[in-house]
Amino acid sequence: MGTKSAIIASGSEAGNCGRQWRIHLWAKTRTEDPLGINLAETEQAAAWNSNLCQNRLLGVSRDHWANPDTIFFSTYWFVIGSSNSQSPRTTYYPWTWADTYGYYQNDNFLDNNQSTWASHTIEFTLSQNIAYLNRRIVRTGYFKRFLSGDLLENFFFYQI
Repeated sequence: MGTKSAIIASGSEAGNCGRQWRIHLWAKTRTEDPLGINLAETEQAAAWNSNLCQNRLLGVSRDHWANPDTIFFSTYWFVIGSSNSQSPRTTYYPWTWADTYGYYQNDNFLDNNQSTWASHTIEFTLSQNIAYLNRRIVRTGYFKRFLSGDLLENFFFYQI
């Protein structure tokens, strides 16, 4: 969890606003049960065009998913909400973003009629020639200590 960053170009190339780059970020957060079975997932992918001084968001895809029927613990997770925000896609800006938040709930872990919640955050920021990824998983409620999660990400860029 936390923030990661990647420099697209460094040195003299970082100040060169003439070259065009395509930047892609992808991230997924997962909440899992003690056996490693996925209970809830949040995923976001985004692409930009950049000249290392200004960026334009090209597109964003997002997915929020909850496991409706796990095998071993008879637990049923569901999406209770999600929200998204992103910078405008119409022009170039020095700072652009794409964010998604997923909120999940379970009311029957081990048939105990107690609730457990998970919230997932994925935030992308592209500031001139540096890409930032902030991701977070928060679990609350009954049996939260038995839940785990992982964070997957992929970042790549190339000149166009």
